[in-house]
Amino acid sequence: MMDRGETREQELTADDATLAFNALRQTVEKLAGDLNAEITIIRKGMEAAFDRFDEISRQADFRGQHDQLSEDIVLIAEHLKTLKASTALRFGPEDYGRMFELIANRVIVNLSRSSSNQVNAVTSQLTELVQAARDRDQQDRWLFMAVLLGLMFGGLLMLAMVRAFPRVFLNW
Repeated sequence: MMDRGETREQELTADDATLAFNALRQTVEKLAGDLNAEITIIRKGMEAAFDRFDEISRQADFRGQHDQLSEDIVLIAEHLKTLKASTALRFGPEDYGRMFELIANRVIVNLSRSSSNQVNAVTSQLTELVQAARDRDQQDRWLFMAVLLGLMFGGLLMLAMVRAFPRVFLNW
């Protein structure tokens, strides 16, 4: 059978094995606890993510916005079509330069015509004023001559009256 030395060795070996097994069991239990904690954290995170995903998926109803965007795109397409048909896009800078030059020439011609018309009007007014002044000078000459003739005629008439009616003038 076994003697005492062998049993002691077996007991020591058994104790060592027991200790090793206990240490292994404790390590596995600790790792299992850590794993449980990590799984709990992951589970809570996943639950929070799914709750958040449910909130986001409930809020993300874009039908009304999609309809509005569709209407806006149709309006923009109509505006773009109108812009493409506009004459502003058909002409280039050279064309606009020629148009501005023609307009400027027309404005200059119209201004010169209107200014020549104004000059003619002013000239005719000045001519009328000069003619009126000449007419006044002529009238003044005629008036002066009429006064002189009146004075001469009055003097002659006085002389004739003095000869014709000497007594009236002597008593006077």
